Amino acid sequence: MKALDLTLPTPAENLACDEALLDAAEAGPGDEVLRFWESREHFVVVGYANKVASEVNVAACEAKSIPILRRCSGGGTVVQGPGCLNYALVLRITEDGATRSISAANKFI
Repeated sequence: MKALDLTLPTPAENLACDEALLDAAEAGPGDEVLRFWESREHFVVVGYANKVASEVNVAACEAKSIPILRRCSGGGTVVQGPGCLNYALVLRITEDGATRSISAANKFI
């Protein structure tokens, strides 16, 4: 597994990096990756299926210039910023092993 301690300048770039790691894994065999990063600024991130209007106080975010971003994976809405350690874990999918499904991978992790 490749360890990657990489924080890019903006939250949007960090989320894009996580998505690029996933895209690379889906494109073909490669290294498994564990990436750590910490945002230098506050932001709100919502999962791909979440509704911003019902989960985020958009007016408050706009008033404080807090970006509202969407990640490519699921999960809840989270306020993040300095001091919050983020990670992306990219594992190979196995037909009969610990990563054969999302629930199996969660148990494995």
